[in-house]
Amino acid sequence: PLGVAFYCHRDENWSLVCVSFPIEACPSPAEEPPTAVPPHPLAALGHTERGGAHVAEVFEPQFRQLLLGSQGDSISDVRGALWALSQLASGPAGLWILTEKVDGVSLLDLMVANACESPQLAVRGTALYVLEYMRATNPLVA
Repeated sequence: PLGVAFYCHRDENWSLVCVSFPIEACPSPAEEPPTAVPPHPLAALGHTERGGAHVAEVFEPQFRQLLLGSQGDSISDVRGALWALSQLASGPAGLWILTEKVDGVSLLDLMVANACESPQLAVRGTALYVLEYMRATNPLVA
């Protein structure tokens, strides 16, 4: 690895929550480009209980609002939320966040609803893609 990237955030108790992941070198033009998706900070957080609890507290309400689409959010914000949630689901704590129901609806339910019912074709396509990505990367989803 070339180095390590960090994502850090202070919670309401001023506790520092940090996640790190290695930075790999880009292949030379003669080599075949990698097919792996680059790491997302939420993917690392979804692998630990403390990280999952942090995401549930800080980010889950924002994701829920974006997926409900009630705030007139941009299409790219909704698509970004879908992608971030698919990365989060790569870990057991992240998958728990997606399946936890609030008012009878989970984030996973909202992702499926976006895949089936969104009036925006780009949101539908992204939702379908990330649902398949989640199935392929986490055996618990299948």
